[in-house]
Amino acid sequence: MKSSFLAFVIVLVMGAVARADQAAPSVIILDASGSMAAREPGGETKLDAARRVVTETLAKWPAEGQLALIAYGHRRKSDCSDIETLVEMGPVSAEKVQQKLKPLKARGKTPLSQSLMQAAKLLPANGGSIILVSDGIETCHADPCAVASELRKANASLTIHVMGFGLAKGEATQLSCIAENGGGKFFDVGSAPQLTQSLNTIKEEIAAAPVVSEPAPQPAPAPEPAPVPEPPHIVRVGLTAVVHGLGPIVDAPVRWEVSNDKHETVYAGESRALSLDLAAGTYEVIASAANAHGKASIVVTGEDGKTYEVEVPAGRLDLALAANKTAAPFGDLEATGVQWTLEPDDGQGKVEIPSLARPSLLLAPGRYKIGARLKGLEATALATVVPGAPAAVTLDFRLGTLVLEAALDGEAETLDDAAMLSWRIGEGDKAQTILGQARPRLVLPEGRYPVTLSIAGADVPAIAEVSAAEERVARVVVGGGELALSARLGPQAPPIEDWRDAFWTLEPAQALSPAKSIEIQQAAPSVPLPPGRWRVGLKSGTVTVAKEVMVAPGSKSALDFDLGGARLTASAAPSAGERAANTVYSVFALDADGAAAGDAIYEVGSSEDMSTILSAGKWRVVASDSDGRAGQADIELGIGEERSLDLKLE
Repeated sequence: MKSSFLAFVIVLVMGAVARADQAAPSVIILDASGSMAAREPGGETKLDAARRVVTETLAKWPAEGQLALIAYGHRRKSDCSDIETLVEMGPVSAEKVQQKLKPLKARGKTPLSQSLMQAAKLLPANGGSIILVSDGIETCHADPCAVASELRKANASLTIHVMGFGLAKGEATQLSCIAENGGGKFFDVGSAPQLTQSLNTIKEEIAAAPVVSEPAPQPAPAPEPAPVPEPPHIVRVGLTAVVHGLGPIVDAPVRWEVSNDKHETVYAGESRALSLDLAAGTYEVIASAANAHGKASIVVTGEDGKTYEVEVPAGRLDLALAANKTAAPFGDLEATGVQWTLEPDDGQGKVEIPSLARPSLLLAPGRYKIGARLKGLEATALATVVPGAPAAVTLDFRLGTLVLEAALDGEAETLDDAAMLSWRIGEGDKAQTILGQARPRLVLPEGRYPVTLSIAGADVPAIAEVSAAEERVARVVVGGGELALSARLGPQAPPIEDWRDAFWTLEPAQALSPAKSIEIQQAAPSVPLPPGRWRVGLKSGTVTVAKEVMVAPGSKSALDFDLGGARLTASAAPSAGERAANTVYSVFALDADGAAAGDAIYEVGSSEDMSTILSAGKWRVVASDSDGRAGQADIELGIGEERSLDLKLE
């Protein structure tokens, strides 16, 4: 008996320790970041030297060893997630590692922390070694020293060795702390031969460390079989919840609780119809739907397949939403996001209403206050639920349609220049602002609303009435005038007709509140304006002029601008050869002595002629084309003139 026990112990001990020549599993992490493209004194890059040394070392790795290989920074620049497992954990193959290392290019970042975590996942539960070969510190905003410490805490059999390959001054501190926190060794190597020596040192240490595995658990002795009692007589019964006058509850889940005569719960759950396997006996059954509850006592005999009904005192309440009393109820899309509330008035339990357009509820009898909120709208109603009877309630948002329009005082036609108009309806947080519509149409709850029309920066107040199920038009009367604008080069020149030569700006000169200006690109616009003083500006070519004008109520007045300028058209062509694809024209002011200003007052690139409006005076026009040819000429322009100038490009 003793010899048998001794043999059993020997088997356990031998099973706990693997063969001495089986090296612990290892993961090599190779730096392929951009800095590894630097060259060694012999002309070899750091990356080339590192992969050569790794391949040579693995050729002499213990034959029974297990190895995985990771590289980072070799696929993308500036990507901290560029970490790839090149070789999964398996038997060491120097040839396979060489094939995987050969295409690597030094490109990206140095994600040390994430690489260590990825390497730890490749090791088995009984630990192993991580060998990090890096020429720099973490560049991905993480703490690799802390990561090494956490990995070591999680698995005391894990060891992290670090090879710092050609480190810059001060970088050895961070890399050495990774090895220190990881229970391994740090090597500050400056050349490929030193890297070879360091890897050989780690190789020998890994080869000397045996792999320890847990002994297989021994099965516990089987217990003596317990005596099997005689099974009770079980039958299948059905339970159905019914509402008097409405029939079985089939469109809503029912909560069931079934107790035996010892007040022990034999079933509790939710189901529309219920089938149970019960022993013969007496049971109390409670069925609940929403806030209504029914109770019954049933006697289960030996009859299989019998169905028992439990009556629940309740009524049905069907809800719907509508814009107003004459509108059809909302559908599911129109009522998306609706929030219902249900407040019992007679002590019934609370009920959550699903977010549906038309919910149908089974409820305990009594009075309820119902509310609905949808896109800022609110509606309420009262309902009474009667046992065994359906009731339908449609909540009415009492919405009506309001159309807004504006007209000058005494004018039948409405203002249709939408760019000049903006509207504000309502007060406070619920106010709506409408821009760029001459005749906006709104759907609003019934009531009185303040309306403010902003036209040309001035506000015109009004009141609008909204009536449920009706469409009403509210006209805002603007007591103002109409201002016709025009411009000409000089007193005797004809009006400007090209819209590109006139950019008008109108703004109230004495606004009571900050107002937006009106901008019009039109040669001779006619603008309706509220009464008051207005500042009118015109930019035509390089000429800018401004005037103020008083707009009287109901007036129709005109405002003409004398630009005091001239139109200059310039054409540039080479003396020989074809015209270039693009010519740059520059216009400089000349002083009394004929000297040109340092900066051009006007400059434009064109494949054709140049045309602009300038103030009367002396000017120098310079043209240069994309082929390097240039020409210039001086010209004096009088008020109201339209001149052409031909330039020869040499």
